[in-house]
Amino acid sequence: PMTSSLAGHFSSLFSARGQTTAQWIDIEIEANKVTQLIGIDDSSTVIELPSSWQYFGGNFSHLCISTNGFVSLGRSGMYCSAPFINQTIPSSSTPNSMVAAWWTDLHCRDGCAIYAGVDPDTGAFVVTWKDSPYYNQPSSLRVTVQCQLWGDGRVAIVAVEYPGSLSGRLVPRIGVEDPSGTVGVDVEGEVDFSLPAPTAVVFVPWLSR
Repeated sequence: PMTSSLAGHFSSLFSARGQTTAQWIDIEIEANKVTQLIGIDDSSTVIELPSSWQYFGGNFSHLCISTNGFVSLGRSGMYCSAPFINQTIPSSSTPNSMVAAWWTDLHCRDGCAIYAGVDPDTGAFVVTWKDSPYYNQPSSLRVTVQCQLWGDGRVAIVAVEYPGSLSGRLVPRIGVEDPSGTVGVDVEGEVDFSLPAPTAVVFVPWLSR
């Protein structure tokens, strides 16, 4: 089951520092394709999780997926939105209760696909943004990234494709945030995008370490 003894605070581990060996999980089958988000921009959709997942002390059975590289736990308007301009984590502004895998101005046109599903080998619930282009940028600037929600409360972000030089609005926000928008971990500035892909960040709840 997707449950954990999450206390509400995380430590972050980075593959570039040799702190984690988080790997890409392939869930790219037709049954996992989130068809509601393919071919559009600045949109989100809610899906039901196969079982409830505990996040910052709350139990959630629904996940909101945004074309802009993040997910939110919950189905209300407070959580399910698709802003393309990211913000510091934590922030009381929506979205809250979120996992920012690669939060920036992306879209899902021109060959992009988004997938969501359980990996049968590990039990992790995975959301993948495949070949997501940056809005109003050359089509060669694309991102392939996923977030993994693990049964012990860990959240892993693994990116296997991204531009080697990022600045301004192209820089993604990567982090985790609680439902109130008052507690979170933001690793923007700690990820060196000049290093070759893949790269990974794992957020570990204190009680599961």
